[in-house]
Amino acid sequence: MIKRLFTLSLALLAGAFSSVYAQKFVWDVSFSTKFDNHEFFKMTLGQSKTLFGAFLTPHAGLSWGENGKHSVMVGGGLIRHFGAYENPYEWNLQMYYHFLDGHFDVYAGVFPESDSFDDFSSAFINDQRKFEEGVLEGGKFTYRNDKGYVKVIFDWPRWDRAYNSEILSLYTSSKFAFKWFYLGYEAYMNHYAWAIPKENVVDNIWAHPFVGVSFGKYTPLEELDLRLGWIQTAQRDRWITNDYIFPYGGMVDFTIQKWGVGIHNSFYVGKNLMPYFNHRNGDGLIYGNDLYFGDVMYSTESGLYNRMEAYWKAYSNDYIDVSVKLVMHTDGYGDLGWQQLAGVSVNLDNASWSKMLKQGQKHKKYKDRGKRYGKTDR
Repeated sequence: MIKRLFTLSLALLAGAFSSVYAQKFVWDVSFSTKFDNHEFFKMTLGQSKTLFGAFLTPHAGLSWGENGKHSVMVGGGLIRHFGAYENPYEWNLQMYYHFLDGHFDVYAGVFPESDSFDDFSSAFINDQRKFEEGVLEGGKFTYRNDKGYVKVIFDWPRWDRAYNSEILSLYTSSKFAFKWFYLGYEAYMNHYAWAIPKENVVDNIWAHPFVGVSFGKYTPLEELDLRLGWIQTAQRDRWITNDYIFPYGGMVDFTIQKWGVGIHNSFYVGKNLMPYFNHRNGDGLIYGNDLYFGDVMYSTESGLYNRMEAYWKAYSNDYIDVSVKLVMHTDGYGDLGWQQLAGVSVNLDNASWSKMLKQGQKHKKYKDRGKRYGKTDR
């Protein structure tokens, strides 16, 4: 009798547990085609090149918990570089845990960069990295409320088993709005190590606190924004010295937008923020974008750099985004560089797909009802 009661109790508990934490199959898929053309023929900085490709990133997995706040996903990113004869396709495996509940959004594992750096300026994350849609290997934590957010990303993009080289990166950003003004920052720390043939370690720390005013909601414009910031770095190449150097500069950003058409201008005045960019590691390879993730334009010795973007958000809804952009670069020596960008992106998941199906069924129901009463769509 006791054994039967014990067995029944276990069965009831198991049933209650499975009903509360029922698993659900979930999926998401994103697709984009992007074009990014650089024309820097007369400039000493930057490289003329054309990036053009298609990106497909599907994931599938299981979710559980209240409102599916826990999920484990597996998938990958397929990249096609247009016109490439050698290795035209690239593939990366992705697998991660995702927690989304209220104010918190957490990723752990190997997950897509996607929009992780959309709030970072080109001084911190360059256009090519945003174009490539790579992966992050580590974790991402975001806290949001009705005023703003704080985000922290840990990434370990390089490590070999012989401990010859490694790259560890920590990123963080934040922005909080109060009526017509806001405060925020962007920052990262990059630890670059190369052990053979001689120990070579570089520490690279950047911080950009800023304050801004936004008057868009008080005008007929969609956006009218002015932001003032200060970029402070602390850098040390231990192969050369044990002492830090501290390149710095000021940044002014201005944005105006109406009907999806806008201009965003970033003006920098200050020191060369990338003094070690062309230094070489133990294997003779330049540090380059393994050490600095931002636009090489911020290594100008002129003390000035201006980036002006004219853009058009041609179409946008919950699933599709279409945009074009023209960028003019000025390096402080009087030379100009041009950049043209265009992109189409589609993002779907099981929830948005169900929503679209319901909308389609609702539209069909009203259409059938109109036919029944002699009405037609016009």
